[in-house]
Amino acid sequence: MIVQGPYIGSDRKHRIVLDNGDPVLLRPATIFDRHLFARGIEELSGRSRYLRFHFGFEKVPLRLLDRLTAIDGCNHLSWGAIHEGKACLPAVAAIHALRRHDEPASGDLAFGVTDNFQRRGIASLLLTVMLQDCLAAGIRTLHAHILYENIPALRLVKSFAAELIGSFEFGEIYALSIPKALAAILAKDKPKAATSLIWP
Repeated sequence: MIVQGPYIGSDRKHRIVLDNGDPVLLRPATIFDRHLFARGIEELSGRSRYLRFHFGFEKVPLRLLDRLTAIDGCNHLSWGAIHEGKACLPAVAAIHALRRHDEPASGDLAFGVTDNFQRRGIASLLLTVMLQDCLAAGIRTLHAHILYENIPALRLVKSFAAELIGSFEFGEIYALSIPKALAAILAKDKPKAATSLIWP
């Protein structure tokens, strides 16, 4: 895939204030965010890197950055969260959905949050906007491979009505029906800010 720059819709922005008062900007990620991805991954602890990527490393592999930033807004969708309360505007979370070539209406989901911003509801907010982008792009089901020990991620996908459909050596595979997941957000209203991100 050759990605040359911004894509239609990549200029959208949503500003959210977390419960602790931290201002966070949610926006689509593009190929120009390579430095933010690199810095965000560097901020992850070794354990968080393993839980997110399923392997450990000290220096961020260039191939990994290439894959994360090959975003076109159609077959590879991504959103990021920027902490606007700091002058350096660090990226504190990101989410990705990659369309399956053999199943165009299905995709694979992955997300990560820096250690100091975990358990603040950011992943739920990013998943809320991602689900709607996927639906608009014709993706109706997302699959997530999650390690058994990644309890927060397991809880997150289950709260979005994900169903267990299989397993791999070190974890479980979940399927999220996007229409059902969006309905679950409106029904549970948790976090409350997520419902404000449901577009008409």
